[in-house]
Amino acid sequence: MRRIVRLDVKRGFVIKGKRFEGFRKLGSFEEIVKRYTAESNIEFFFYDAVATLFGINSIPKLLNETLRFTFLPVCIGGGLHNQRQVEECISDGVDRVALNFMCFDSPDLVEKLVLRYGSQAVVGNVEARKIGGSRVAMHSTAREVGRESLLDHLKRLEQLGVSEIFLPAVDHDGMLNGFPNELLEKIDPFANVPYVLSGGLTQFEDQEVSNNFEFVKGIAISRALHEGLIKL
Repeated sequence: MRRIVRLDVKRGFVIKGKRFEGFRKLGSFEEIVKRYTAESNIEFFFYDAVATLFGINSIPKLLNETLRFTFLPVCIGGGLHNQRQVEECISDGVDRVALNFMCFDSPDLVEKLVLRYGSQAVVGNVEARKIGGSRVAMHSTAREVGRESLLDHLKRLEQLGVSEIFLPAVDHDGMLNGFPNELLEKIDPFANVPYVLSGGLTQFEDQEVSNNFEFVKGIAISRALHEGLIKL
């Protein structure tokens, strides 16, 4: 199982909230990234939590310094709405970009980016939430509901050619109460790309998930790491 350190970012600081709300500042981006770079078998997922509000992802500017002291794989997401923004990320040394709003708003562009950079560089980022008994796909740091059901959206992402799907469970984010495995049961029949789970997780190895859901290839953890509940 791949081990991913998820860092939510706002204006140069790492933040953490619950259910994508009530974010509090934990420390500078550079300082917290350095805590984890001694490990050789992890990956980073950096998410700009306010990029959509301000119309720009601030992480590429932070990476120029950060990538000098780490060769670990880096994926970034948040506020990537056009080809220019994606090109800037790739040229700055980012391994992969995680796209959410663009998958709703400009699916043709997602396919174009897959052709240009290869599917390995493009990840689908799906903010899953349960509203009124139905699971929906959200975007813009879970502020907006997408136009199709969660399962339909996941199927469409595979058709667009993304290499994998990053799946945060919004209702479990920061709650330390585990990922909703009943959702995985609904995805299992059609999943043809790797999935990375995020939200509520407190360990990187989950025997139930490993044994029953082969499409899950990675676990992304944030709060449990920040608070020292687990170690890498």
